[in-house]
Amino acid sequence: MSCRSCGPLQGPATQREIGAALFLSINTVKAYNKSLCRKLGVASRQDAVKVARELGLI
Repeated sequence: MSCRSCGPLQGPATQREIGAALFLSINTVKAYNKSLCRKLGVASRQDAVKVARELGLI
């Protein structure tokens, strides 16, 4: 699921908008984002997008 949530992170969408697009609650989106940042070893959404692009995830 983490890779599926990488794509929407690169745009200007809010977490609420990402949740609506993926049919997830905002709390689920927040948890996925936190987990994704931890797995990628970054602290911010911008850093997560940068690393995900470098790794070819998005």
